[in-house]
Amino acid sequence: MVFSKAFQSREIAIKLNRELLADPEIAQAVNKMGLDLYSVEAGASWTARPETMASRIAEKFVPGVSRSNLIASSFMNKLMTDVGRTNYRILAKMGASEGEYKAMGSLINQLSGRGTLPKQLTGTAGDILNKLLTSPRYVISRFQWPTKLFSESKAVRQEAASTLVAWAGAMSAIVGLAYAGGVRVEFDPRSSDAYKMRIGDKRLDVWVGYAQILRLFAQLATQERKTATGEIVPVSRADVLSRFMESKESPGIGALNILLSGKSYVGEKIDLKTLA
Repeated sequence: MVFSKAFQSREIAIKLNRELLADPEIAQAVNKMGLDLYSVEAGASWTARPETMASRIAEKFVPGVSRSNLIASSFMNKLMTDVGRTNYRILAKMGASEGEYKAMGSLINQLSGRGTLPKQLTGTAGDILNKLLTSPRYVISRFQWPTKLFSESKAVRQEAASTLVAWAGAMSAIVGLAYAGGVRVEFDPRSSDAYKMRIGDKRLDVWVGYAQILRLFAQLATQERKTATGEIVPVSRADVLSRFMESKESPGIGALNILLSGKSYVGEKIDLKTLA
């Protein structure tokens, strides 16, 4: 199935996704495992669309955003259902319990950036949260899926472990080869540039959010941070948590916070002349 065709129109994207779910085995896997697929329907809620481009205003007025969402959603649905079907077959052969199916589905959702928000943060409260923070479900998924390493289900533990090893190995190889080739890499986890590749004034982060989490825990543990100049300075745990939350603010809230505080979340002084 060529999901790149979803870029052509919403009608084609809807057709492709319906054809995907027309497969009885896939439909059963989605239902039994609780896979949280992306919606390509018009007017879908923010929790059903790709969070990085969840704005309906952008979809309506910015060229390419709507179609990019369609192809991204269709691709992720294909990927999730392929992985889901494979693990569904494994669980079926094991005679797995309903709980194991749900646990595996939860792992697949979280690996796909579909974190589970508390029930209190659904509906109107969730809409408000999405306007305050950037991709809240994605952010929380980065904390949630590693907990599956301790799942009661052996199959879920194995899937989580194999995913972690494969991903960490591949990313470490990329960073290691770049470093060996002369690219600057910061290995101090207390730095805002931790494990990022630096080429000139450009920074490349291949860790899909985990470098930030590692830095968070390193700074919380040591109560120190490394500045851009290489200086190690003391920092309170409250300030570490505050900076982390500021880094997750939505663009509008972040800009407002900068104007009110006069500095960015990394501590750089900002004024109206700088922004202009």
